[in-house]
Order: sequence, then C-alpha cells, then structure tokens
Amino acid sequence: MESSTVVFASAVAAFILIRFFQGVRMKKAVPQWLSRGAVIIDVRTPAEFATAANPKSVNIPLDQLDGKITSLPKDKPIIVCCASGMRSAAARAILNAKGCKEVLNAGTWTRTLVLILLVLSFTPQSSAGEWIKTGEVAGVTLYKRDLPGSDVVAIRGEAVIEGSMPRIVGVLENVERGKEWMADIAESYNIEKNTETDRWEYNRTKTPWPLQDRDFVIHTQTRFTKDPEPRLTIEMTSGENRKKPALSGVVRGQLIDSRFILKYIDAKKTHLTCEIQADPKGVIPKWVVNLFQSHWPVDTIQGLKKQLQKPDIVENQNLARLLDKS
Repeated sequence: MESSTVVFASAVAAFILIRFFQGVRMKKAVPQWLSRGAVIIDVRTPAEFATAANPKSVNIPLDQLDGKITSLPKDKPIIVCCASGMRSAAARAILNAKGCKEVLNAGTWTRTLVLILLVLSFTPQSSAGEWIKTGEVAGVTLYKRDLPGSDVVAIRGEAVIEGSMPRIVGVLENVERGKEWMADIAESYNIEKNTETDRWEYNRTKTPWPLQDRDFVIHTQTRFTKDPEPRLTIEMTSGENRKKPALSGVVRGQLIDSRFILKYIDAKKTHLTCEIQADPKGVIPKWVVNLFQSHWPVDTIQGLKKQLQKPDIVENQNLARLLDKS
C-alpha cells in the first residue's frame, strides 16, 4: 500500500512538473511566434468558439482541418489551440503529416489570449510622440508610439523595397486595385480627384462575423521634396465627403494619422516607411485594435512587394520626370 502511494504521488508530481514546464515553454514560445506573424487556429467546434474565443484566432474545427489545409498561409507559422490541449495535439499531428513544419500546440485557447495580453502589457511604453522600436519581422523594422488622449497606438514599419519610387507610387495610387494586395480590403476606389496630388479615396474592410464591416473616407495629399534626398510623402487622414455618406450596416472608422514615405536609394531600390493610427470605432476593445494593427506594416509591405512583381504595374510618370531633374 505504501509503495503504491509513493508511485501515485510521484506520478502526480511528475504531471504537475510537466504542466509547469509546458506553461513556461508556451510563455516564451507563443509571443515569439506571434511576433513572426503566426496564425492562431482554434480547433474547437463552432458552438464552443461562438461562446468565447481569442479574437485573433481563426476557427477551423478539428474534423474539418484536413480539408482546409490548402487554404492556410504557406509562409507563416501556425499556433493551434482548443479547450484542453488534446484536440490541438491531434491538429498539430495532422498539420505536420501534411507538410506544415512550423506548428505549435499552445494547449488551451485561454492560454493564447493571456499570453497575447502579456505581450501587450510588457511591450516597452513610449513617451508621448516618441517612436520606440518593438522588433523586426520579415525584414520590416517595427515601431510604436503612444499619443496623448488616444487609446489607439500609432504603428510604423520601415523596409528597403526592391522597386523604383515611380513604380511603388504606381501601385499606391491605383486605389481600385488595393484589394489585390492590402489585407482585408473588400472595396476600394477613388471618390474624386481634386488635383494630381490631392484626392479622396474610399475603402471598406472585411470584419469577422458578428462584427460589422468598417469603411473609411480618406483625404490623401502627396508632396515631393528634393533635399536632402528625393522623398515623396503620401499623407492620409479621415474626412467628410458629401459624395460618400455613411452606409447602413457599416461602421465608419477614423484614420487618425497615416502616411507612406518613400526615400530614393537608387533606380531599383526605395526606402519605405508606412505609419498608421486608425480607430475602427464601434464596440471593438482598443487593445484588440492595437493587437491587430501591430502587424499592419508587415502585411502591407509584404503585399506591396508581391504587387510590384506584376507585369501590368504602371509607373507614375510625373514622379519619374521629377527624379530625372533631381
């Protein structure tokens, strides 16, 4: 009897130690994987997911996972979770068997949520107006900035792009094709053009059910300077335009402050900075907004790079002439 008690106690102690070290490992691993743009897949049933879930996760029930593997991003690591960790372990095995190499079983979905909150809590806080470097993902250097009176953090990304300034501007100013390369854009077009450097744009972003889509009416102004080096800045802020009133069933968001800054390196390379501070309004908690927005520069720059590879991109000829004269 005594020996069986010892065995039982040892087994319990071993179980507790295993769970403890699993928790320590996840506390380190999940934030690292999230910083690399990992996708979180919750493999619980739709009913369980609808009751409560990590808002950053995607619901693919375990019994549907095998048939949806082809729809998963090929260039991002995957974090799987469920209610207890058992189904997510099975999901990891399925994904590994299908060739997905970077798959992390985070266990419970609540663990992924808590660790995301920890990432946000321990991210260095910036003084008002000061950009603080937060990391580097896929060749994009990331920064954040806290602004007085706003719960929404400003985000910046910087990278060197293989592409000329006129070609990049050709992509950026072709608003109608924005949904080809910008994440979650469902609709995008010019409302009106005042001048070549002053226009109004509209875009609508897809939002997961049960939330409503968001749309933005954006006043865009462009300026070019030569000194100390050729630079083009595209400023974007929300505004009111009588040609595009608010729509029923769509929440009108606010682009507080956003811009693209292109600096000339040579005829084939450009230094690109993109900044955003946007409030989607509505009932979405601001910490969720900041979490989703934190990866916007990476998604935007990666999408822009892919768009630049298309053969039908038309360069901005006005900018090309200005650069020739510089």
